[in-house]
Amino acid sequence: MRQDYPGPKELVILNDCVDQELEFGHPEVRIINLSQRIKPLGRKFNTNIDYCKFSIVACWEDDDIYLPNHLSTAVKLMNNGVFHTGNAWYEETSQQFIYTGNYYHATHVFTKELFELAGKYPEIDNCTLDIGLMGRLQNVVGSYTQTLSAEQLTYIYRWGTANCYHGSGWGTLPYRDWE
Repeated sequence: MRQDYPGPKELVILNDCVDQELEFGHPEVRIINLSQRIKPLGRKFNTNIDYCKFSIVACWEDDDIYLPNHLSTAVKLMNNGVFHTGNAWYEETSQQFIYTGNYYHATHVFTKELFELAGKYPEIDNCTLDIGLMGRLQNVVGSYTQTLSAEQLTYIYRWGTANCYHGSGWGTLPYRDWE
């Protein structure tokens, strides 16, 4: 809600926990409460994006930090319908940040049109579904990951400091449907 992006925006939260109903009264937050679980995780991600009503989608992890200029910067740097950087601030310990590189799927911003054209997330249930999407996007637009300097970064990745479960901890089963 602190994003400085001047265009219309909404945070879409897909709640498929049957035993709870979420509510939040803000015009830019839409909660979709479902009566059944969506499996596998790739299908859940695809379903969430299906509910998005605007043409640009930003991946948004609930345990990481996005600086207020994240959306506006990503939209400005989009090329061929996608923005992604493999650079981020990594919170190594509480309030201790280092400039680093990795896949950082959560920096993705893309058009729904490109997402559909690429074939969406693979409907699998392991930690490689993000790599699967990246490969599918690359098949359509070619290499698209941008290198940003430390001064340009708008994303802080929190692995050990967020005190929550990470999908990246599921393991490293090989998945490459783009080869």
